[in-house]
Amino acid sequence: CLDNVRPIPLARVRRILEEDLGELATSAFAELDDKPLASASIAQVHAGTLHGGMPIVVKVQRPGIRGRIEQDLALMGLVARVGMACSKLVRRANLRGIVEDFRRTIREELNFVAEADNIESFNALLEREGLHALARAPRVQRELTTTRVLTMERFFGVLIEHYGGAFPL
Repeated sequence: CLDNVRPIPLARVRRILEEDLGELATSAFAELDDKPLASASIAQVHAGTLHGGMPIVVKVQRPGIRGRIEQDLALMGLVARVGMACSKLVRRANLRGIVEDFRRTIREELNFVAEADNIESFNALLEREGLHALARAPRVQRELTTTRVLTMERFFGVLIEHYGGAFPL
């Protein structure tokens, strides 16, 4: 997985939004920045605003990434099987088990609805534990979230390294 890859053109991002959100793709977003905030192996993130003025970020899955990942997983599985058959050391390391764990994890990463569920569970935990005044995750916009699109409120902040290693508590 890479965290700095060539961005998907905005026209393609808008097409994915239209495919997944229907008319909400045009009626909900007042603005969507042309330049992504981040572009990685699985998805890229654009800043924008909703018509009500709320700043948001939209995470959009790369076109065709599911198929590419499935091809890579099949190859990894083949290499693991051959390695297990040929090497005692690889058998001891349980390479097939490692590949299977990765398979499960990467497939979870491809489901943005599951990611939204995790964000909301985290916020609920913080609320339950009385920690919501100290920390929270962005609020998910469920009506603008699908397996390939995740829309949530935008947080503005400062990178931790800008504190010079001393984080004020």
